[in-house]
Amino acid sequence: MVEARTAAPAIVLSASGPAIKLDLVGIDAIRGLAAILVLFSHARHFVVQDYSTAPQGLVSTTFYALTGLGHQAVIAFFVLSGFLISRSVVRAEESGNWSWRGYFTNRLARLWTVLIPCLVLTAALDLFTIELTRSSFYAGELNFYNSGPAGPVDLSPLALIGNILFLQTILVPVFGSNGPLWSLANEFWYYVAFPMIYFASPQRFRDLAFVSSAMAACVAGTLLDAQILQLWPAWLAGYYAQRAAVTVRAFSRVRTLGSFAVLAGLALIVILSAAASLLEGLVSDLLLAGAMAIVISALAHANSTDIATRLSSEWAARASYSLYVCHFPVLAAISAIALQNKRMPLGGESFGMFAALVVSALGAAVVVYYAVERHTDWTRRLLSAIGPR
Repeated sequence: MVEARTAAPAIVLSASGPAIKLDLVGIDAIRGLAAILVLFSHARHFVVQDYSTAPQGLVSTTFYALTGLGHQAVIAFFVLSGFLISRSVVRAEESGNWSWRGYFTNRLARLWTVLIPCLVLTAALDLFTIELTRSSFYAGELNFYNSGPAGPVDLSPLALIGNILFLQTILVPVFGSNGPLWSLANEFWYYVAFPMIYFASPQRFRDLAFVSSAMAACVAGTLLDAQILQLWPAWLAGYYAQRAAVTVRAFSRVRTLGSFAVLAGLALIVILSAAASLLEGLVSDLLLAGAMAIVISALAHANSTDIATRLSSEWAARASYSLYVCHFPVLAAISAIALQNKRMPLGGESFGMFAALVVSALGAAVVVYYAVERHTDWTRRLLSAIGPR
């Protein structure tokens, strides 16, 4: 979903003043946590019956709360993406190293290295499972599955090419059963839109241009029921988070203030998540994005430990994208084959099956990461060699 970092976590940025040192370990941790929350949400929907059927108690409430934050995690991904991608654009401009070719080479290498193999994996798992089980899930008849297909899965060459070109939800459906791929189309076109607006606008009018684009996207997205437009302001919240992280120097000098900002942002996220059903969907999403921006801008100045650095750089910052792109068809296949798409009441057996699905998806993500994602630099060099000059 978002740009992985392979460099050391301490980053130095400038904003027309003294250099500011940003520590992105906390941000990496959020990325990893968001990927896990998406996995938990989807795994629970495949295995466990809805909350209304569960026995009331602390255990059940906690379980459903932790496994009900998948959508909020995706909003967090958009804000994180806005933070990291806009940061790379700003840094490239300040250093005089900006080029459209280099920018899109990096973005496409990052996305395609994992996406294309996972599209092949999706096709293989879907075709095998359909042939073996004839599951009605793949016909779109089980709409209680979060992110599941609304109609028969499309495994056609046209859908495949459309997903490679990030046209899913725009001109073609998501490929096969892999519903979460909808967000990659959003990501790619946000990658296109941001530098176009950034460099087309005089510096003193950039804020006006971004705010105007956000307002226009919300209105058009609401009229057209186009989520890709509606969530553009959420991605832009990440841009303003990185600006705050650089320009609000108090965070770098007074750690306590940064800690209070993190706690305030997290509290707001919890409140908004609890109130999501009471608010209009888009309103809730944009408020959540604002709260995430507060947390991210503060975490950019948080101290890290060696253990946190290792965990974040070795897993959260690297393999979360593999997990996001590959987990859903894996869960769908296991559900159809092992469970015949039957969900269980909350209890020991369902907890065990939930854990099995989670471990299976994590295992698949590790395989994808070591097989392809860690070779992203190779893809980048290949695209650089064959691309237009």
